[in-house]
Amino acid sequence: MVAQSDVEASLRSRYEQKILMLRNFYQDGHLQYDSTGVAKGNPHPGSWTVARLGITKVRLKPDKLEVEGTRIAESYETKLLKFVPVRTSNQVRITIDRDSRFALETAVSQVFLDSSEKFVDLVPSYWKAFVGGQVEFVPQSTGKPCYRIKGLSLISASGKPWKWCEEDAKEKRASDTQPESPATNPVFKVGDGITAPTPLHTPDPSYLPLARQAGIQGTTVLQLVVTEQGTVDNVQIVRPQGFGLDDVAVEAVKTWTFKPALRNGQPVPVQISVEVNFRLT
Repeated sequence: MVAQSDVEASLRSRYEQKILMLRNFYQDGHLQYDSTGVAKGNPHPGSWTVARLGITKVRLKPDKLEVEGTRIAESYETKLLKFVPVRTSNQVRITIDRDSRFALETAVSQVFLDSSEKFVDLVPSYWKAFVGGQVEFVPQSTGKPCYRIKGLSLISASGKPWKWCEEDAKEKRASDTQPESPATNPVFKVGDGITAPTPLHTPDPSYLPLARQAGIQGTTVLQLVVTEQGTVDNVQIVRPQGFGLDDVAVEAVKTWTFKPALRNGQPVPVQISVEVNFRLT
């Protein structure tokens, strides 16, 4: 029989001082799991940008495994066009029940994501374009930042394909000069005879305590479709800021309503870009 001290030493060697991501992106400060790695109670899923833990301590007791860690947030650096990890002061404690019928290693593998798992399949739909590398920054002659989802083609009032960010792009690459063929159910661009949708109800998102505590403020840029009914559809994050704020921005924007865009007096779906600002007051 393997001594408990040897099992603990093996677990500490494998997990201590490592950075791991919680499965389901749980946000709670104390998480409890049964011996198979199934969460107990009602933990709260959240943003993947605040779901990493820097494991600081692993303790094996006769009836449970205790894991302690510091929550690590992802902060988006617009100049670098990438996320940068930031260690927060938020502490997380995890307990996993022990049962001789089940291997602890198996249970732990259910608590944290494995590096072999395809991350883009695990994030919410509004993150998929960004996480999947389908969002690109297009430098503009106006100097104003412009982000677009690769392959996105809209329709102008004249019925011709139009590509986001292209009108004022500093450089037009050969692959950008001919937008892809429009979809069967086209989405229009605002302008040239298509009126912009008018906001009717735009509640602000909540400010997450972790972001407020860290003094994080900034802007999340989203692209979305305003439908013929004036509701919001197909929200995508094109410029995040991290610390969980992008997710609450999306949840708020999904509740927004508009007076629809019009083409020849008839409502049409349009793609627009919106900025959601977070400012400490």
